[in-house]
Amino acid sequence: MPAIEHQQASGGAIIRSLLSSLQILTTEVRELNKRIAWIREAPRPAPAHAEPPQGRPHSDRVRMVRKALGISQQKMAEKLNVTQTTVSMIERGQLSMSTEIQASFARIERHVGLQ
Repeated sequence: MPAIEHQQASGGAIIRSLLSSLQILTTEVRELNKRIAWIREAPRPAPAHAEPPQGRPHSDRVRMVRKALGISQQKMAEKLNVTQTTVSMIERGQLSMSTEIQASFARIERHVGLQ
C-alpha cells in the first residue's frame, strides 16, 4: 500500500506542476497576443511607390498616406484625433486642415518616412 500512496502523491505533484506551467504559459500567450495586436495597429512604412509627391494638396496627401499605410479613414481619424467625417471631408477637399491636424499629420508622415 505505501508504494501506491507514494505513486499517487508524486502523480498529484506532477499534475500540480503541469497546471502551474500551463497557467504561466497561458499568461505568456495572452501577453504575446497583446503585443501582436499592438504591432498590427502600429503604422507601417509606406512602400516606395506609394510616396505622395511633395507640394500636393492636403486632400491628396492625406488620402495617399492613409492608403499607403493600409488604414481606414476611421483609423486615420484616431491617429489625428479627429472624426472619420473630418478625414473624409479633408480627403474630398471640403475642409482645410487646422494647424493642430497639420502637425499631427506631419508626425505621421515623418514616422513613415514621407517627409
